[in-house]
Amino acid sequence: MSELGDVTAVAPPPGAAGVRTLKLVGEFDLSNSHELEQALATAIDAGGRELIVDLSEVSFLDGTALNTLVLARKRCARRNGHLVLVRPGAQTWRVFVLTGMSRAFATFDSRPAAERYLHA
Repeated sequence: MSELGDVTAVAPPPGAAGVRTLKLVGEFDLSNSHELEQALATAIDAGGRELIVDLSEVSFLDGTALNTLVLARKRCARRNGHLVLVRPGAQTWRVFVLTGMSRAFATFDSRPAAERYLHA
C-alpha cells in the first residue's frame, strides 16, 4: 500500500447535536484496521448514536476494513443509532457492491446529504 489511511474526527455543524463524523483518507487494510476500529469505537462510545463515515477520499479498502465498518454499524444499531456512509470513489465502492455490502449501508453522495438523512 502506498498511502496508509488517516482518520479524522470532524466537528459537527451547528445544530447537529448527536451526529459525529469521521473523515477517512487514503488506504485501509489489515495493516491499519485496528486504528480504524479504535476511531470508530471512540466516536460511538463518546455518545455518537448517529455516525457519518466519510469515505469520499478513500483510495483503497479491503475486506478487513469493510468488516470493521460492518461491526461499527452493528454497534451503533445496538444503541438505537445509525452509521451512514459518504460514498467513496467508484473503484473503492466496487468492493461494497461485489460483497453485497452496498445494500447494508445507507450511503450518500455528500456529507450534507447524510446529515439531512440523520435529522429527518
